[in-house]
Amino acid sequence: MTPLPFPPLHATLLSRLRRSLASRDLLPASTRVLLAISGGQDSLALAELLRTIRTRTTPPPWPSLALAYCDHRWPHDHGIRHHVSAYARKAALPLHVFDAADAPPGASESAAREWRYAALSSLALNHGFQAVVTGHTRTDLAETVLFNLAHGAGSDGLSAMTWRRTLCEGVTLVRPLLDISREETGRFCEEEGLHVWRDVYNDDAKFARNRVRKTVMPALKEALHGKVEEGLARSATLLRDESDYLERVAARVFDRVVCLLADRLKIDRELLRKESVPVQRRVVRRALREGLGVKHRRSVFKHVEAVRALVADDVGSAAASLVWGSEAKVVSDRWIEIREPVQVEAEG
Repeated sequence: MTPLPFPPLHATLLSRLRRSLASRDLLPASTRVLLAISGGQDSLALAELLRTIRTRTTPPPWPSLALAYCDHRWPHDHGIRHHVSAYARKAALPLHVFDAADAPPGASESAAREWRYAALSSLALNHGFQAVVTGHTRTDLAETVLFNLAHGAGSDGLSAMTWRRTLCEGVTLVRPLLDISREETGRFCEEEGLHVWRDVYNDDAKFARNRVRKTVMPALKEALHGKVEEGLARSATLLRDESDYLERVAARVFDRVVCLLADRLKIDRELLRKESVPVQRRVVRRALREGLGVKHRRSVFKHVEAVRALVADDVGSAAASLVWGSEAKVVSDRWIEIREPVQVEAEG
């Protein structure tokens, strides 16, 4: 029996999703796929579209497609698990639930996001999934550009929401909807008769991203033009390509100018001085992060600039209290040394 044709919007989004998956090789054949579902319109739309691809393709492109729900146990989340479970049964998709155990994760946006990614990593590793797929859309991408721009981000931060990145060892995080808008996923769910869970936390103005969504983006569209979202998303793509190129250049320079020793790291300032400012910044940032341990992932722009200024300073110049009290000092015409503070144990 020939399957019925899809409604126009379904067919359009399906075609665009197929194109994104194929052109970027986001979900190679034989990948076991775990889709993070919240009950909202974006993840529901993605679930339906991926389910359509898997059921309408012979042989199926992926050996398994399952859903994952992370239960924060927040007060207003009551009922979401039942809602997601009902959809999973209707769609005939396996559902894995990760519970927040004894207490909900931190209420901040970043804390909740970190907990979800840790939960999804655990589910993927425990059940043998190679890819975790999320429903982030082009709208989310545009909002992220604005949010990070307001915080002074460089090209890495402005293009931080990528199509694919490593989630943990052996597991890739994939965002296949970055070419589809939130408005389109909403219309899709409405036309397909999918019941969307309304997350009250998305309306809470205490979260900065909600203020960007509810206030900043509409104001920009009214003041400029209706395609602000597409423009910001395009900028993120361009910046990601340039950022990736600079990172490859900086990696080669890093190997030539940075010496990692047991108790300190050394930067050859004569060689680093010959490089462009963007490359200098990336080399110094990587030196702070990799050379001085995980805690130096807190290194920020002012720390990077403090070390970079020493490239042209006199011998004896120093930049103190970089991160957790680390100090950088020009020890010769050639070398900058960065040491962590010596920990002195209290007597008695």
